[in-house]
Amino acid sequence: QAKAQLDAFEKDVGKGWTASGTDTETGITKSYDATGRDGLVHVTVTTKDGAVAQTYTYPRSKNKAEAGKRVERMKELLGALEDDAKQRGDELTGATQKLAAAEAEVKKLQASLDDCLERCRQKQTHVAPQIDRPASTVPGGRPIMVQPSGGAGLGLGQQSSGPLLGVLVGYRVLPNGYVVFAPEITFGNNNNTIIGLPLGFQYDVPLPGLPHFFAYPRGVLGYAADLFSLDVNGQTFSNTTHAFMFGGAGGAKYVLDDRWIFAVEPVGLTGYLNDNGTGWAYRATLGVGAQLP
Repeated sequence: QAKAQLDAFEKDVGKGWTASGTDTETGITKSYDATGRDGLVHVTVTTKDGAVAQTYTYPRSKNKAEAGKRVERMKELLGALEDDAKQRGDELTGATQKLAAAEAEVKKLQASLDDCLERCRQKQTHVAPQIDRPASTVPGGRPIMVQPSGGAGLGLGQQSSGPLLGVLVGYRVLPNGYVVFAPEITFGNNNNTIIGLPLGFQYDVPLPGLPHFFAYPRGVLGYAADLFSLDVNGQTFSNTTHAFMFGGAGGAKYVLDDRWIFAVEPVGLTGYLNDNGTGWAYRATLGVGAQLP
């Protein structure tokens, strides 16, 4: 529509104009003709009886040239607008096609979801869902650990050596961590028996690639009593030495069916601190236990 109006305006500008006027007193008529392509206004002067008295010309107004320039500028602007409109139209077409493709994909996904939900409804049962934790990262779902053990306590220096019996009782406070109570008895070779009542903490570290296998460190501290007894000629001499015990141990264990524990603890060192100084004992044990309840 804008282009049609511009063409009509340009045509009107190109037509030029004509005019005439008569002096009523003298009867002289002047006729003006500005329709020629020479850019001049042709003036014809005629007398009262129609005879041509004079002809002359003068340049037409600059309005036509200026209007022509304006027409050209308007054409350029109109052309730019048409190009921009075409580009926007192409972009709109592309966006419309993408929107249609996205709507089709959404419908496809919705149909797939509805089909999946329908299958789930058909397979639904009244069995309570079970949450299974990876066996290689968590020792089990039972919080209490009871693990009897036996082995040897090897005294260093003046510290006595002998068989060792103990039990490890733990309660899980972290996914892999236990607070433990680890009472033990060492039957020494110097007519003595050492009873230890320590508390501590053990952390089970899963072994990569070995389900149900864990390595663990354990640290403890607590009270110990060294009971000495000796029979000489029917007379019994006894003495009890009190001490502060502390130590650390490391081992590995296997948990079967989230219950049974099989452990080997080859590394352990225990210190006994009292008024006489500090005695040290190396310990190594094997254990079999269970997770409860």
